[in-house]
Amino acid sequence: MIELKPVQKTDMAQIVQWRNEQLSNLRTSKMLQLENQEEFYDKIICDRNSNARFFAVRNIVKMNDTDKTETSELIGMIGIENIEWENRRGEISIVLNPRLDSFNDIFQTSVEDILDYAFDELNLENIWGELYKCNQQYYVWIGLLNKMRAYTTEIKYLKYHRGGYYHGLWYNINKFERAKKEIN
Repeated sequence: MIELKPVQKTDMAQIVQWRNEQLSNLRTSKMLQLENQEEFYDKIICDRNSNARFFAVRNIVKMNDTDKTETSELIGMIGIENIEWENRRGEISIVLNPRLDSFNDIFQTSVEDILDYAFDELNLENIWGELYKCNQQYYVWIGLLNKMRAYTTEIKYLKYHRGGYYHGLWYNINKFERAKKEIN
């Protein structure tokens, strides 16, 4: 079972490693250092006044029936960042372990969960992002965006990576349009 849980400071080293392994998926191809991410943890993840909300994606491995404790493994981090409260919108951010056996299913579940949180708990109306054709999950994203009735626009030469430019798209997932897919 996949759940979104609070990010722990001890999670940051693994998240940095996974992020640095997937630079083609990200707008900024700069490798991160753990020292910088400790500041990110303190000033962004832990600050209730920041314009971001991040969660650890955890696979719940075992639940102890006696004392209701659970054992889980970190498999990624997901969140909404660059939140513009006045415009009721934010940008999705996701980093998952690239070697997961059921990557596509976990990816889709994690995105659905963070969108539920963004729309139902934060009361945002639009979640946006950029997607590049060099992204390993490009076609998984496209299927998910179509399912959610997202608005997309293709942009040529959107990302420079490893000596070349890649086309991509900007997308926007609207709370009300997404709800229509659940009715149909």
